Amino acid sequence: MGLFDKKQCCICGEDIGFLGNRKLADGNMCSKCAAKLSPFFYERKASTMAQIKEQLAYREANQRELEHFTPTKVYNEGMKIYLDDINRRFVVTRATDYKKDNPDLIDCARVTAAEYTVNEDRDEIYKDEKERTHYDPPRYNYEYTFNMKLTVDHPYIDTIRFEVKEGDRPTSKLSASYRSHERLCNMIQNALRPDLYPLVVTADTPLDSGTSTGAALAGLVNTLNDVFTNAGSQLKEGEWKCECGAINTTRFCGNCGKERPLRWFCPNCGKENSSKFCVGCGTKIPDSVLKEYGEGVSVK
Repeated sequence: MGLFDKKQCCICGEDIGFLGNRKLADGNMCSKCAAKLSPFFYERKASTMAQIKEQLAYREANQRELEHFTPTKVYNEGMKIYLDDINRRFVVTRATDYKKDNPDLIDCARVTAAEYTVNEDRDEIYKDEKERTHYDPPRYNYEYTFNMKLTVDHPYIDTIRFEVKEGDRPTSKLSASYRSHERLCNMIQNALRPDLYPLVVTADTPLDSGTSTGAALAGLVNTLNDVFTNAGSQLKEGEWKCECGAINTTRFCGNCGKERPLRWFCPNCGKENSSKFCVGCGTKIPDSVLKEYGEGVSVK
């Protein structure tokens, strides 16, 4: 058979169009049949025609089973997890019409691990972007990506990977956004396998997270324990803690080069501020505060 000879799909028997061929271990299949396979199946080229036919039969049964699937909770943005917390089954898909998309319906008991990783990307900030003039020490902008990996015991799927809160990446480890991403990862872990991943309850854990009163009290106790444990580790006078975690006494962080964040309390109304004028009453930042932070400190 020549390179450009017509090929037929060994699944449906139709002619395979130009660029539509999808190779199998012992034959060829068309792109339309390949699209019916699980979106998390990555072993097509090593699979035989018989194995592919078995999977397509399973996919048809999965489509019928989805008609009886009623999710009670939805997690994440972008790639969503639809969970039926009563029957302990879930699907993972970014499709709005998940039943039409035919995502794999998986029992929670088949999840053997639900781990997440945090990737840090940093870009250096320059005094002059055109000349690429460095600060001394260097300064950086940070971005953190949270990636979830579900390992499942399934005939056709080994792992399911997706980004947590896709498109909304924290820029600091100390930010509320970073903590929100951590909470969501923990909530997903707990939702799928509560026996493997206990829910970590904090002061800002959402009330609809499914926590029991006992778990909430346990979280409160842990929080109080942390407070007492760290009571003796407060910053000394003149010290400040950078977003990267380093303790400094100078205007710029000795570890990452970030400038000390401006933080002052209005002597008139008591509001906490990070800009030149008080957000509560408009009082201008006192000269004593500017002196404390150092000449030339950045104020908005």
